[in-house]
Amino acid sequence: AIPCAGRISGDESQYEIAERAANAVLLAESATPAFAICARLGLGLIAIRRGDVSEAHRLYQAVESQVEASGLFTNFSTGRFLGLLSHTMGDWNLAATYFETAVDSCRGGGQKPELAWSCYEYADMLLERNGEGDKAKAKGLLDESLAVSTDLGMRP
Repeated sequence: AIPCAGRISGDESQYEIAERAANAVLLAESATPAFAICARLGLGLIAIRRGDVSEAHRLYQAVESQVEASGLFTNFSTGRFLGLLSHTMGDWNLAATYFETAVDSCRGGGQKPELAWSCYEYADMLLERNGEGDKAKAKGLLDESLAVSTDLGMRP
């Protein structure tokens, strides 16, 4: 929960505690697969925030097949999480695929806060990639993100 809250608030002051806790879970013989996925999710969010390409790649390999079937984890859609990891790794096409999945899933599932974040982060990736049509698509995603976040009273 700490990396998730830190991502939203921008407060990274507790990341070391989260890393120690996640690593303790991963070392525990009694850790269930669900707890291990959550621990890796937390470590992944920290790696994304830090722009740690090698850690993002390692965690992507560790969780990709496990989280794909799980849907929404701790207020993050798996598509968004894997999109963020892929973006951090510099794999633009893979990131776009995951972000498309996240946006479509959130639109269809009524997950409005997650939709606002997914649109925003997808647009961020598109602007960084800067391919043909990316700016126009990013503008549409940012408009949607702003509309949803404003509707919900979220800070833009």
